[in-house]
Amino acid sequence: MKNAIATLLFLIAFLRLPAQMVIPNDYFRSPLDTVMLLSASFGEIRAGHLHSGIDIKVFEKEGMPVLAVADGFVVRVKVSPVGFGNALYIDHPNGFTSVYGHLQRFSNEIQKYIRKEQYERESFDVDVFPGKDLIRIKKGDTIGYAGNSGTSFGPHLHFELRDTKTERPINPLHFGYNIKDTLKPIISSLIIYPFGDSSSINKNYFPVQYPLEGTDTLHPSLIAEDTLCLAGNIILASKRKI
Repeated sequence: MKNAIATLLFLIAFLRLPAQMVIPNDYFRSPLDTVMLLSASFGEIRAGHLHSGIDIKVFEKEGMPVLAVADGFVVRVKVSPVGFGNALYIDHPNGFTSVYGHLQRFSNEIQKYIRKEQYERESFDVDVFPGKDLIRIKKGDTIGYAGNSGTSFGPHLHFELRDTKTERPINPLHFGYNIKDTLKPIISSLIIYPFGDSSSINKNYFPVQYPLEGTDTLHPSLIAEDTLCLAGNIILASKRKI
């Protein structure tokens, strides 16, 4: 129970904007020259972690040009058979870092640089940190091509915006991106967590899950055989399906 509550509280903290952080709404451009449609959103619960960015659709094809969202310089290039695969990190002068994952390959300049590093280290897997004057980038430059590298289950672009100082990921949708979302979530169950030693649900001290039903998917009805007996502090959470 404590682990479940800790996970829920961590999720709330993860999704909340840091206090006093100023978020620019017109600074970053789209990383793709196409309509931005998402296949995964920020903060989704994954196996052992929370999704730290958004996954942007490339319509099941590799090779779509990926563009720098603002001026900056490359601070990290990583190549790995797992994780983000071919990944690129760019620091921007406004205090944020953009991250591009699962690339098919990098732009010619960056590809040439990383191939040199791979040969010198005699390793396919590399994680290098170029100096800020080595690879400078202008807004809109092609920095790579969308792909399916690393731990990926289909071509897409994993995109993040982070606070450069703390490396904390921030939901990219806070930065003014106009992404259409017309698919409503379906709430399928209610989960109730007791919070504290004196809290209980029907005189038990473990979280319980109740199915929901109803034709209104955003306001479903609770299915319970009897009146719920709640004591102390509780936390309500919902389980949804798309």
